[in-house]
Amino acid sequence: MKTTFGEWLKDQLKEQDMTQSELAGKIQVHPPQVSRLISGERTATTDILVKIADALRLPRETVLSAAGIMPTASQEDEWDRRIKYLLTLFPLEEKKKIVKRLELEAQFYEQQRPPSKSTNKTRA
Repeated sequence: MKTTFGEWLKDQLKEQDMTQSELAGKIQVHPPQVSRLISGERTATTDILVKIADALRLPRETVLSAAGIMPTASQEDEWDRRIKYLLTLFPLEEKKKIVKRLELEAQFYEQQRPPSKSTNKTRA
């Protein structure tokens, strides 16, 4: 079942522990306008969608896709875009620290994973 933009937006607000009024303040609209977007009574302009993306600290493509303006990316692509976007918010030295931390986490993850069964067995 396809999620509507309003349902998606409501989920995002819940995930980020943000109220409709807080979002309205960040995107400079009256709270009832956000309520109408969530209920499906109104559709958002591209300008409002961009402001929503910035307020929620999400890639603009994510919000535009949720609104049906851009093709929906796979969930894996979505996470890649989200991580790339979040990295743009940091100065270079902080990015280096974050990448180093990710490398350490990946190394730990690889050590914890059970060995995979080889499917390329050589026949004699």
